Amino acid sequence: MKFREDGTFHILHITDIQEIPEVAEDTLTLMRRALDAAKPDLVVFTGDQIRGYDPAYIDTFLRRRGE
Repeated sequence: MKFREDGTFHILHITDIQEIPEVAEDTLTLMRRALDAAKPDLVVFTGDQIRGYDPAYIDTFLRRRGE
């Protein structure tokens, strides 16, 4: 990692946007604006934003839903 000339390092953390399976356009716009405003050196995208489920986890998913 490389620090800026002023010694800072900017991180933008986006998490749990909770939109499955497709992300709404307004959410994408919000994220773009955050990127433009923050001009981060690193973006960390965490949480449970996923598109679909891996078939290997279907049994666990169904149990958690009570099915």
